[in-house]
Amino acid sequence: MASNSIAVLEAKIEPLIQDLQRRANAVDALIGTLSKNDADSNAEIAELKKDLAVIQQQLGVLNKWMNEHGSFIEVKTSIAILKNDVEESKKADVKASIAVLRSEVEELKKNKDQLSSRLWGIAQLVIGAVIGTVITYLFKK
Repeated sequence: MASNSIAVLEAKIEPLIQDLQRRANAVDALIGTLSKNDADSNAEIAELKKDLAVIQQQLGVLNKWMNEHGSFIEVKTSIAILKNDVEESKKADVKASIAVLRSEVEELKKNKDQLSSRLWGIAQLVIGAVIGTVITYLFKK
């Protein structure tokens, strides 16, 4: 929101600066022509010089403001770049975490399969022993 207001202010100030510079140049040109044409125009020349001084002061203030806020815009741009970099690194971290989790899931599946085959091996021995015991018991009777 602040960046929008800064952009609006900059858009409004640029034409003002250009207008003030144009007016300063016009006043300067008028001073030059008046001083050449008529020596009685000293009062007008003095007034135009005051106007020129005011315009130059306003230009200085506007240039100072633009310089200060220009650095804010640079900082905002840098912050946006840093945010983008942080988001990219988070994405890379998430991708790495997903890869680690997938490998862990594969390892767990492999361990489950090994455990299942071992349990079936033990179950076969137990079932064989029970059947052998039952058969031996039946034949001895």
